[in-house]
Amino acid sequence: MRSAWALVTAAMAAESVCAVKTGSARLSRRHLVERGAFTGLTFSAAWLPSPAAALKVYADGNDERCENGEGAACERIAGDNELVRRLQAQSRLNRAKNERELFDKTVRNLQYSDYFDALEKNLVQLPNSSYVTLDGDTYKLLRKEGRIQPGAVDRLLPEGKTAKAAFIEAANDPEFVCSRGFTCRQATDGSLDYNAFKRSLYAKQVEGVVFQPPHGDAALVLVLGLDQPLKVDMKGWKRSEMANILKRLDVPNNLAQFE
Repeated sequence: MRSAWALVTAAMAAESVCAVKTGSARLSRRHLVERGAFTGLTFSAAWLPSPAAALKVYADGNDERCENGEGAACERIAGDNELVRRLQAQSRLNRAKNERELFDKTVRNLQYSDYFDALEKNLVQLPNSSYVTLDGDTYKLLRKEGRIQPGAVDRLLPEGKTAKAAFIEAANDPEFVCSRGFTCRQATDGSLDYNAFKRSLYAKQVEGVVFQPPHGDAALVLVLGLDQPLKVDMKGWKRSEMANILKRLDVPNNLAQFE
């Protein structure tokens, strides 16, 4: 049997001859359904500017607007304020990152995953950051191979990586919460009661658990559909119990580094 990745690769090749280009007409639901099992469609082509197009639309400042620290208007706004000048310079450096985050947040906030679910399609973000829809059979195969990383929008991992291994590797990075597009803070504002956390686990609503240094007595919980991780107390017996639950449910976590 061909692997799920082989099916995806073949489908992408077949679709490449009729890939939708930025600026084309809006696609109807009927057209999406009739296109078949795997739609090689970048999300931007149908509903939003692509990241490249967004660069032109959102990042070009002028005499009237200061966009991402660029444009003649920025000089007028900053004046002699050195702090504003530094912030504008940082915005210029972060332009590409900001565009990507804005694009991805728009996809999540407008709940396009739910839209495609209604069409019996599965919206997935590819390793190159573009978006495609998968039919149910292909999606299930990739899930079985561990290639799908669940989230507000599921991610397809590169060949040779699994969702659990990728999560554990990323969770060891101090900037993990920031790199996932969440609000970057030393500590999250949101919290979750331990028993509510357990219910979320059994309901399969938790993407992963990131235990925090120095001892793993607290954890940031990534709940599907939320843009901000929630903090859970894991002191004493709670951490011991949670170790068994996470192992039994096979939920990605980084607890091993604290044992």
